[in-house]
Amino acid sequence: MLYADKDRDLALLSADIYPTPALRLSEDREVMQGEKVSLVGYPGYAPGAETSVVTATITERRPISGRSCYILSEQVVPGQSGGPILDVHGYVVGVSQRGRTTNSRGEREGMDSGIGLRELLRFVEDARAARVI
Repeated sequence: MLYADKDRDLALLSADIYPTPALRLSEDREVMQGEKVSLVGYPGYAPGAETSVVTATITERRPISGRSCYILSEQVVPGQSGGPILDVHGYVVGVSQRGRTTNSRGEREGMDSGIGLRELLRFVEDARAARVI
């Protein structure tokens, strides 16, 4: 781990995996309410598991704990949190953050959300200022 921010629930990792295609940050465009995005991750990960890509819609944009976040139409399940949110052009516009949970009565609580692009770019700038990238 090169850098972590507990408040944002983000970490910057380094891995020696070659060849590794890189995803590109949008850097200039936040997705808007109603836009389609793709959630990428490894839900239920096991050795040999394939990447899962789920199409979702941004149902709302709002601050959560003072951070720019997206509310998503699809459930963020364990293994997807921390994965990229891609726009229709394949650019990273956020990171899946948390999903709804089930309470003791079997009812769904919370929201399926992700950190928005502005917040992700602030995290990258903080990592640069810490001289880890």
